Amino acid sequence: MRASPRSLARFLALALVATACKDSNGPEKPGAPVDIRVSAGDNQKGAAGAALVAPIAAKVTDAKGHGVPGVEVTFTPEAGTVAPVQVQTNGSGVAFTTWTMPTVAGTYSVRASFIDAATGALIDTVSFHAKVIGGTPAAMYPLSDF
Repeated sequence: MRASPRSLARFLALALVATACKDSNGPEKPGAPVDIRVSAGDNQKGAAGAALVAPIAAKVTDAKGHGVPGVEVTFTPEAGTVAPVQVQTNGSGVAFTTWTMPTVAGTYSVRASFIDAATGALIDTVSFHAKVIGGTPAAMYPLSDF
């Protein structure tokens, strides 16, 4: 029995639709969180003692690179302050915080990290950097006689 061109075309169209739809229940759900990376806000410059203009944002992803929602990220500043310190990732897997610069001129970092909720083991970290403009000099040296 031979298939007609019309039935062959219908079969191919259905096969294409079935291939395009991986899951009839909607988009693929993210897997376990395995990676954290800078999403936004790295390498900013800010005034001494003031919050950076843009928040810093870290994205937590699974092994396939999909954002993972609901992961608690901890932001730890080398200097200055962050608020909030602990943030849950949003629906896209991104956690945001505001970094207020220290009052001493220099370049500083904030570490963003997350742990395995079941074991408490550290899974991954990433660092953000910013430079303080103005403020107290990091060091002062006497001038010699003229």
